[in-house]
Amino acid sequence: MQNRLVFFLIVIAVILAVAGFLLISFLTRPDDSELVETPVDGQTGLDEGVQQPGVPVQIDNTTVFLQPVPERAVSLAPEAAPPIQQQPTTELVEPTPEPTIEEVQPTQPPPSTEVVVPPPVASGGQQVSFIDYVVQPGDTLYSIADKHTTSIELMAVHGISSEKIVPGATLRLPVANPAYCSSGRAYVVRPGDTVFSIARRYNTTTQAIAGANGLDASFRINVAQVLCIP
Repeated sequence: MQNRLVFFLIVIAVILAVAGFLLISFLTRPDDSELVETPVDGQTGLDEGVQQPGVPVQIDNTTVFLQPVPERAVSLAPEAAPPIQQQPTTELVEPTPEPTIEEVQPTQPPPSTEVVVPPPVASGGQQVSFIDYVVQPGDTLYSIADKHTTSIELMAVHGISSEKIVPGATLRLPVANPAYCSSGRAYVVRPGDTVFSIARRYNTTTQAIAGANGLDASFRINVAQVLCIP
């Protein structure tokens, strides 16, 4: 009994397999309308001039018209649009401003708080005054000029020479007038003197000497001239 049941099941399985194969073959069979074989003109009884549907294809001297099926047509993907090229952007660069030169106003020096004592100036009297001098033994023009505010050149201007230097003789000796300078001291210019050298000797400045004696910018002085030294 069991053998018959097994045999019956096998038969049913074979029948089902054959039925499934036939069903699949039917479903996958090409449509009769896809391929339409049309004999070449002159070999068929069709009238000439009859337009056959489909695309003609020559196979073994036989023209076959292929009927396209819209449902099975292969559609091409739409051509991709070319990429949009980005237009180059133009960047506006503003010109760098040139540095401006600011005019610097010179600053005035702050007022000095130092108290300036006005230098001595000539009083307007005579530069030279005269005194009586008795020549002593051993005196010379140089020694006499060293003792008094005078010079050999100033004595020569007033007629005193070495011949007059006789012991016991009285000389009318020219000297710098003490009243000529309102303050400070009087000095008689000698050969080789300059305002600069005189200023160094008496620890003052050329500007002070020039201001006290009314000298110009050239600081010109003369031999035997009397100067006021501040």
